Amino acid sequence: MRVRLSPNALHYVKQEGQYLRQHSPSAANAFAQRMKQAMADLSRFSQAGFEDEQSTFPGVRRLVRHGYWIDYMFRGDMIWVTAISSSVNTPLATPDDRADFEL
Repeated sequence: MRVRLSPNALHYVKQEGQYLRQHSPSAANAFAQRMKQAMADLSRFSQAGFEDEQSTFPGVRRLVRHGYWIDYMFRGDMIWVTAISSSVNTPLATPDDRADFEL
């Protein structure tokens, strides 16, 4: 499937790339490669993400790759990436399993 970025997602990628380039060109290059790989993965495995129950929009799925959340939905024969954001320093997007934790 074709993958397209919304203006919001594209803006985030550009800003993150510029920020990283100012501080570490190698980190900026790694970020660009990771985003390309995530989009390729999404194109090949469109169901890879999980349905985001906290989303305000029905049908939004979330793929977590390389420390980033990639929110997307299906639009006809394409995948529309609605948002990309850092998952660092944010709560995990998985069920809480602390009750099952044993030492």
